[in-house]
Amino acid sequence: RQVDRILAACRGEQRVSGITEVNQAIITAGRLRRVDDAMTIFRAIPVLGFTPDMMSFNNAIWCAGNGGRLDLSKTIFNELLDNSRLKPNVYTYGSLLHACAKSKNHQLALKYLRQMDEQGIEPNQVVFTSAMEACAMSGQYKEALMVMERMKSKKLSPDLTMVNAAIKACCLGGAMEEAEELASALREYDAMDLFTYHTLMMGNTKLGRHQRVIVLYEEALTSRAKLDGGIYSLAMLASLNAGLYQQVPRIADQARSEGIPLTEASYTILLQALGEAG
Repeated sequence: RQVDRILAACRGEQRVSGITEVNQAIITAGRLRRVDDAMTIFRAIPVLGFTPDMMSFNNAIWCAGNGGRLDLSKTIFNELLDNSRLKPNVYTYGSLLHACAKSKNHQLALKYLRQMDEQGIEPNQVVFTSAMEACAMSGQYKEALMVMERMKSKKLSPDLTMVNAAIKACCLGGAMEEAEELASALREYDAMDLFTYHTLMMGNTKLGRHQRVIVLYEEALTSRAKLDGGIYSLAMLASLNAGLYQQVPRIADQARSEGIPLTEASYTILLQALGEAG
């Protein structure tokens, strides 16, 4: 409703109280992935009688990136660079790095990190996390680990999201030793979550390390992580591939006892295991 009301104001059918209300409508449209509406509002700010401020630009950059429109984010950023009144800040780059992560463009993410250094802007945890995610989505684990080390050098502690992003990057790059080393740090604080276990199990599955997948599954059962059908499916697949056919229905029963519905893939694995076991 907020977005539609500001759009009506852009058509001259409503009144707007101030630029803050307009900026809120831009970010709301972005969260709803209504990128075109967000851009309509952003471009209509002068028509509404206001001047775009830093939040206007930052919100527009974030909205475009959140909708997978990296080129549009870059266009708005370049317009900001040409603005004589305003200068990019850490939130601007946070929005840009978010766009890079959404578009899996780790090279551009690292470029913007370097650009922040050149402009004397200190990256914050959000910026580093988005850079990590961009590297993770591209499977660039070495670059992801470099970003993490750089963050530590700034006296910032990686949070669970960031460590998970690094683990994902390692798993996608086939660097399971590095992934396990990162996971061991989380294990010390009993901080392994569903994403951590799923990523590690998937990485080991791709490398045919079926016994390791089963060990991770058994660990996940005793952890505080809230498991889903995907965890059980991966454990069932590992047992099937390891020739432990009788274990597959036991894992399926464990999932049912926890009230977790089996996935379609789980039933396929279960039927295959029962067939192999005769």
